[in-house]
Amino acid sequence: MGRRSTSSTKSGKFMNPTDQARKEARKRELKKNKKQRMMVRTAVLKMKDPRQIIKDMEKLDEMEFNPVQQPLLNEKVLRDKRKKLRETFERIVRLYERENPDTYKELRKLELDYESNRGKLSLYFDSVKVSRAMETMGRKTTATLKRTVKERGMTEARLTRG
Repeated sequence: MGRRSTSSTKSGKFMNPTDQARKEARKRELKKNKKQRMMVRTAVLKMKDPRQIIKDMEKLDEMEFNPVQQPLLNEKVLRDKRKKLRETFERIVRLYERENPDTYKELRKLELDYESNRGKLSLYFDSVKVSRAMETMGRKTTATLKRTVKERGMTEARLTRG
């Protein structure tokens, strides 16, 4: 995207000096507004606590990976919430990377610990799910075997009587 001259229109015609001044003033105002928006965003990010964001993500994980109780929220809702929290955390980390390298390192360590715990929780949840599936499959298999033996036993009894 190239920058357009303030002394001409889109079609290349010469602009009225009053319109030129208005266009330049608008350009300056937009630049000032952009700086203000960036300052507000930075201030909002500084107010947020990255440790609390990690705790919120851990709560979502506990809700999602609880083998005893079904999650109260839909899977998509949980995923969206986690994504939003993670994006906010990443913005905070990038901010601290520029402004405070010591805090940045601490936050990265906190993130690694969270990911490690999340992996363990996920692994545990998956293993419980698999063991329950195997248990259910085992019950069905045992019931099928008992039924088959019973049917065959009855058939063998009929053969020996006759």
